[in-house]
Amino acid sequence: DNTVSTDFAIQFSPTATGQHTAVVTINYSGGPSLGDLQWKFTITGLAVALPVPQVKTLAGVTIPSGTTTTRVDQGTDVGTVDIAEAAVEVTFTLENSGSGLLDVTSIEP
Repeated sequence: DNTVSTDFAIQFSPTATGQHTAVVTINYSGGPSLGDLQWKFTITGLAVALPVPQVKTLAGVTIPSGTTTTRVDQGTDVGTVDIAEAAVEVTFTLENSGSGLLDVTSIEP
């Protein structure tokens, strides 16, 4: 068996959302009797715009998703609060640095 192979990669880098299609063309020689030949196949990919939520403190400190350690500088440690006094309020900013719409359905404590 004199089979020879090579790997090749195709990169999908869309600049707009939606379904995208490309035809992959491999040009090769069929020798003197067949001349130049082509092998073609189609590939498709769906490009989407995803939201990328980030939560920040008013001081601009980002709180990574999944953070379980509380910190005063992140506002996730509110310190000691006397139950006879008024509640402590901490304000956070929700940003969307992604290209898709961030549809917040709820924020729960």
